[in-house]
Amino acid sequence: MNSDEQDNVKGKGDEQPVYYSQLLSNVGCEKHNATPDEVSWFDYKKNYSFVAQMPLRDLVCELTVRRELCIIATHGVINGTIPKALYEELYAEITSGKSVIGDHFKSHTSVPEIIYLADEQETPSQQLEVPVRELNVKDVLACHNALNGGTLTIPTHPCYRRRLDQVDEKTPLTALQSPDVELVYLSVDPSYSEAQLIVAFKETLAKLRAQYNIFSGATRDRPLTCRNIINIQLHQIIPLMDLLLWQLRNGWQLPLEQIYKLLKGKPVNIPNKEVDYHRTNFIKTTLSGFEKIVCQGTFEQLLSTLREKEHLYDLSIRDLINDSSLYNSKK
Repeated sequence: MNSDEQDNVKGKGDEQPVYYSQLLSNVGCEKHNATPDEVSWFDYKKNYSFVAQMPLRDLVCELTVRRELCIIATHGVINGTIPKALYEELYAEITSGKSVIGDHFKSHTSVPEIIYLADEQETPSQQLEVPVRELNVKDVLACHNALNGGTLTIPTHPCYRRRLDQVDEKTPLTALQSPDVELVYLSVDPSYSEAQLIVAFKETLAKLRAQYNIFSGATRDRPLTCRNIINIQLHQIIPLMDLLLWQLRNGWQLPLEQIYKLLKGKPVNIPNKEVDYHRTNFIKTTLSGFEKIVCQGTFEQLLSTLREKEHLYDLSIRDLINDSSLYNSKK
């Protein structure tokens, strides 16, 4: 059985993690065996040492930018964070060996996963991009366009699941997103007192949590362990995202054995026996680790863990490798 056939086989405990294969399938990437020249841009040992040294605050930015690049490559839609010219520039940097691309952006002080262009001044509206903020015209247009199945909104918008002509005008926007509610849109009458608004907000939120089974803690699942976070480096999440982006851009899907060899710093055309490649082990370690961190493109469990343990934002993976006790104790 050749590698292309193997990558379509789903044996017991051998399934490819959903997000990685799903993105390649959505774009209709064709099976392709890369030549050494085609992947000569990728040098794991030379270009990715920063992953262990960078504070997790900055590493979250690197992950977030790559997520946005993959979304653009998948849907062909430029979003407001990354203009087309910058998208092309960032892709060119990655494929020329400049793997640190977060320096084009700034992170929100209290919510580091929210990013904006480094040359933009931090405005009050950007400071409000936290879990509770005022809606703007862009939000309204995005909802309306998603409900109309328009091309201005990518299919990941929470209101994309239903068509406007299929729902009653009084249908709450949370009902459109059911069963997985991502955003709650509320109307607030500021003429009421602050105390009254807080009570009303708590009652409304409690009702919605119960109705749609929306998680109420800091995280849906248990926090990531110290080892899980260290695995961002050990399982090579960032270089794997770059390889995923490259495949999406070219419309190719490389055999997993070639991805493994690239991550090991080996030529893609050497025999598997020379690199000790075992497909099942690769899926259960590297690709499963990728899935756990990327979490369908949301980084939800990683971000929830960092919000719960805020001191980790200022630590690096190298810090945690050297002293795992830092995971539970503030510096």
